[in-house]
Amino acid sequence: MVLGPANRIAAFREGSVFTQEDRFLVNAGAYVLDPTVLDWIEPEVVQDFGRDVFPRMLAAGRRLAGHVMEAGGYCVALDTPESVAMGRALVDRGSVRLTEPGMIVTRTPFRVAFGGVRFAFGMAISHYMYVMVNRRVIDRKIILHYSQSETVDRLEDIRHDLVREALRTQGLRDSIEMASIADLPAGTGIGSSGAFLVGLLLALHHQRRDYVTSDRLAEEAGRIERDIWKTESGRQDPYFAAFGGVAAIETDNEGRTGVHRVNLSSDSLADLVANTHLYYTGLRQRPDRTPAKPDDQERLADLGREAFEAVRQADFDRWGALLDEHWRATRSSTGDATPVHRIYDEARTHGHVLGGSLVGEGPGFLLLYC
Repeated sequence: MVLGPANRIAAFREGSVFTQEDRFLVNAGAYVLDPTVLDWIEPEVVQDFGRDVFPRMLAAGRRLAGHVMEAGGYCVALDTPESVAMGRALVDRGSVRLTEPGMIVTRTPFRVAFGGVRFAFGMAISHYMYVMVNRRVIDRKIILHYSQSETVDRLEDIRHDLVREALRTQGLRDSIEMASIADLPAGTGIGSSGAFLVGLLLALHHQRRDYVTSDRLAEEAGRIERDIWKTESGRQDPYFAAFGGVAAIETDNEGRTGVHRVNLSSDSLADLVANTHLYYTGLRQRPDRTPAKPDDQERLADLGREAFEAVRQADFDRWGALLDEHWRATRSSTGDATPVHRIYDEARTHGHVLGGSLVGEGPGFLLLYC
């Protein structure tokens, strides 16, 4: 690949036709494409971006740019079974050494959701949990930084249950340092433990060069949470964190979990966001809540299904009314005297609010639709 001024791509050339003045740059890595690039791909014809599509665009005067990775190193094409075997042989012989990953930083979203254990509808929000993981090279200690700090020599001595079990599932017993930072406080019902665990597992997988699907990541996180807390509550949280976006999470009687995405137009999404408000109440103590009976759980799941259909059809006034129904259904299990209920009643009376819901089981965040 030949670059001109401002890193504009001037030409794509095979290795044998490079001139002495050319820089020997390899067309590799990731492409960032405008959707209109797909119009340059001829239907039902096998084509290559570097040999066919991009040269065709350059010939038509379209602008393409490249980013130069200056790290250097050894490059080998892995586009045929033979080249993959050759690359593996080079590594096995020690002719090529794979570098260890550096610090891994992950960002996973918090969520707002409502519904029951078997079916919940919700959406990721633009506030996040950040997890940083790095392998230690000067000793074999495990060092953790979260709301507390830990420095231990053995996996079994870690006090943080989620971290200990996440490291155990990945076969990591020492020489690791982890830190977490959150945009929002824990214990407020926005799915922080699920977001933390998904971010941590993702970082640990990447440290091992094991790139996992969102579905597998969510299932691993959910399994750890269920094994530790012995409850199905919050089963959907890792899926909201792993998949993001607007979605419904459904679990069948066999324990299999599926993700149903909602794809809204940009105008509909803007309308939903403009009229949906999330407020921090400042409350941290959870209200006294009587566990929902099976019939109540099914009713909450039905409300989640109805909300999913309303938002999918961009019927947002119906979505607001369903929020109010959900509020009243859960209110019966918490009583009427809590501060957050008084906040909601005031908003409904004077704030032109169609409906609202506590976010999760904590009283920290109140979701309102106006």
